[in-house]
Amino acid sequence: MDADFIYQGWEHTVDAIVDQVLGPPAIVAVGREGSDKEFEMVWGVLFLAGLFEIGWAVGLKYTEGFTRPWPTVGTVLAMVTSVVLLGWALKHLPVGTAYAIWTGIGAVGTAIAGIVLLGESASLARLACIGLIAAGIIGLKMVSSS
Repeated sequence: MDADFIYQGWEHTVDAIVDQVLGPPAIVAVGREGSDKEFEMVWGVLFLAGLFEIGWAVGLKYTEGFTRPWPTVGTVLAMVTSVVLLGWALKHLPVGTAYAIWTGIGAVGTAIAGIVLLGESASLARLACIGLIAAGIIGLKMVSSS
């Protein structure tokens, strides 16, 4: 068995799982073939991937350096889920846009979770910077779906 065969098998397995759960969208990269509902589903998957990114980023804090087993398991599962969903969304969206939005959702969500859950600073400057990141995410989404 060569490595390429194993990779292709893994790729098809992940595709099959995601398509089974979400259904295959009729979209090709930027071409936007298919309905608005299908197109929005891809963005929904990307948003969900971003939420899992928040989960693993915050989860890292609770693992205490991977010394606590259950937080570590949850964090690793969130990492894998986030990357698998991102990978699936990248089949249908431009990589630069999708990756920037995924990391932006993670950055904004993790910063907010840090404020709410961990008592991190909520200074005006910090909130303004979080707002700028959120504005960038919204802007990228707006210009990408046109």
